[in-house]
Amino acid sequence: MIKPPQELIDSFMEWYENDDHSGNEDFYKDTATKKYLESLNGPDFIEFLTEFSAVGGKVQSGGHRNKNNFRNTITENYESFRAYILSIFEPNFKAGDWLVATKAYKYFGVGLATILLHRTNKYSFSIVNDKTKNALELLGITLSANIDTRYDEVQKAQLQLIDWFPELDNFYRADSLNHFLVGTEEGIKLAKQLIKPNVFGQRYWVCGLGEGAKFWDECQAKNIAVFGFKDLTDISAFKSKRDIADALKKASGKDLNPTNDALAAWQIVNEVKVGDVIIAKRGSKTYLGYGIVSGPYQYDASRESYRNVIPVIWKKTGEWLETEGQIALKTLTDITPHTEYVNRLIKLLGIQSVTQVNTNPVPYTQTPQNADPAIKSQNLILYGPPGTGKTYWLTQAFNKYLANNSGETKENYLARLVADKPWWQVVGAALLDTQMKKVPALLLHPLIQAKLAQTSIQSPNARLWATLQSHAIQECPHVNYQNKLEPQFFWKDADSTWSVKEELLEELAPEIVALKNSADNLPTNETIRRYEFVTFHQSYGYEEFVEGIRPVMDETGEGDVQYRVEPGIFKKICHQAENDPGHEYAIFIDEINRGNISKIFGELITLIELDKRVRPDGSGMRVMLPFSKKEFGVPANLSIFGTMNTADRSIALIDIALRRRFQFQEMMPDLDLVENRVGSIAGVTVKTLLDKINRRIEFLYDRDHMIGHSFFLNCKSLEDLKGVFQKNIIPLLQEYFYGDWEKICLVLGCGTDGNGGTTKNKYPLVRAEKLVEKDILGFDHLDYDDCRRYEVNPDFSDAAGDMLQGFLTSIYHFHAKEADTLEG
Repeated sequence: MIKPPQELIDSFMEWYENDDHSGNEDFYKDTATKKYLESLNGPDFIEFLTEFSAVGGKVQSGGHRNKNNFRNTITENYESFRAYILSIFEPNFKAGDWLVATKAYKYFGVGLATILLHRTNKYSFSIVNDKTKNALELLGITLSANIDTRYDEVQKAQLQLIDWFPELDNFYRADSLNHFLVGTEEGIKLAKQLIKPNVFGQRYWVCGLGEGAKFWDECQAKNIAVFGFKDLTDISAFKSKRDIADALKKASGKDLNPTNDALAAWQIVNEVKVGDVIIAKRGSKTYLGYGIVSGPYQYDASRESYRNVIPVIWKKTGEWLETEGQIALKTLTDITPHTEYVNRLIKLLGIQSVTQVNTNPVPYTQTPQNADPAIKSQNLILYGPPGTGKTYWLTQAFNKYLANNSGETKENYLARLVADKPWWQVVGAALLDTQMKKVPALLLHPLIQAKLAQTSIQSPNARLWATLQSHAIQECPHVNYQNKLEPQFFWKDADSTWSVKEELLEELAPEIVALKNSADNLPTNETIRRYEFVTFHQSYGYEEFVEGIRPVMDETGEGDVQYRVEPGIFKKICHQAENDPGHEYAIFIDEINRGNISKIFGELITLIELDKRVRPDGSGMRVMLPFSKKEFGVPANLSIFGTMNTADRSIALIDIALRRRFQFQEMMPDLDLVENRVGSIAGVTVKTLLDKINRRIEFLYDRDHMIGHSFFLNCKSLEDLKGVFQKNIIPLLQEYFYGDWEKICLVLGCGTDGNGGTTKNKYPLVRAEKLVEKDILGFDHLDYDDCRRYEVNPDFSDAAGDMLQGFLTSIYHFHAKEADTLEG
């Protein structure tokens, strides 16, 4: 799909805001609802849909000509049509099946049906009509004839547009863009001028790195590119290029329109992607080198200036003169549409193809800082086929959130210390420290306060009483509590003063002594972990992630089981981050698409937006949590990283609400890494082997199901390669092409002859045995034919040395049988 330039989108948005389309965006928000439609009686229901058709749902030209005919259709099929319309709101509604069923109702075409569907939820349903088809053709997409498939194609394309340009926001604006491109004179003219296919696969940018390229040496040393923009704070927080322009204008104090800088600032956050080529320049005549973007934008508050950073792996440096004109003086220029210019620079600088370099994202590590509230956070999901290093990237990124505890406050230290300790240990350590206390005074102890701050307990007094009584020594005459727990070491005097029997602690609860000693001595060289890691799965829910109800002992001391609200892993890390605004925190979510994301995040799906985060100055958005009834917000210094296996679920199927709140970074098989780490093993070129398999998978299935490079990185011998195929590759292919062994054969280079027969490859990894009908059944049955049974070739399992090499190389290099030729 061709990405339209920002200039075109800006022109569209200006047109949109001054056109009737913007006024009609939410025209049916109160009427195209389940509640309203169910409330209508028969005549009113018929009249509403008839008028909806007549005005084209305020999206397209009205259907006045067929108004009465459509009315008759509804009237004649009232009961079934009413049920059909209301089925839109059922939990298991499937748009494709619903649209196919439109043929049962005359004059209710697919175009009108998708408009009605869209009007019920502008964030979930696209509009499909002729202008949709014509507009997407401008962007390089040809739609299928089948309505079910066509609808999915339109939705996927428009989701991509919304992902590229957040100002589009929803499917209504995406459809309005279609109208602009093919239905207005201005849009048609701009589309011809600005929409051009990218023949390079990635984008090419020319950039300056400070006045006179003064940051060039630093950028080379740190593998980064830096940008100033009047020292604005984190520009990823701006919602549009216009907002950036307004901020730049205010910062400069001049009545000038900073169009170029605003565009550059918007582009480095929203358009520059991993794998793009950055060409550094000095002035208007000299190129300094080129590099490959290796990670997403970050704001580095620790820098004195030029705090906007893009990670770049600089591949080649030097000086090359521009001899055919002047280099653009702008901070950042997208030169991709200028094909001849790009080709000339590729030749001049010796730029390698992007497929020859590692384009997987690399975390950018900022300079350590003590306490700066302007810390950059991000929401990022890494997606790609299995084995492409997504989880490995997360584990490497852990290091960014590990630090030495020098300078840590006592409050933060105690919070970390008690976070995973049970109440009886915390209360025991507090009493051991104070010797003797009554409950009201004990509540004020720093350890107790640190523990309470991490919980949603409504009655702290009752919590302490329950803990003390349940672990009181059995012989204590002043505690009348039946269901006591081990260990027992608390003692209560007649005046309700509590203490611990220290002589019992060494044997029964030495961890209390250790906790008390740790609280007294703030360590000076301890590693602090400021992140959490979790894996989503089908049964994972809001209760584990945010907060939920857990069974606990009765806090009143009666010994019964009660249920208490307990914080989940996300709420805990948010609490830590909010109490420590001077440092960055993160939560890493592996397999994020395997969980029900809407269910897990709940109302927090809004709070995770970067511009909704709470900050030390009190700004940001908070909501009332449903269980604890306490206000909660997501702190600005917390990043959320996730991984997503596209073989499990396509990125196109991710909820649009989630897509709008995360950046998505694709991670594909890295052939360059395979070549550098593995190379050739006993004559088997592993890079070529993997490349050939993936090309076939993409051809026969899709690119989301390719084989990742990580399967091969630890291979040292032919036996290792054989093990990878037996235990990883072949089982994956069996899952991908379930029951279709002919395609598995094609992927492994031992394809069939079209009739199930094996090829003449001397070393087929899969063997096909012909099952003759008469031999199996004993007679010629009219309903059955001869077939074939497939299995992994036993000779491959037993192979070693030259034979094993032959099996592996045959995947990418055909080995004809001795008695045959390729033609024979």
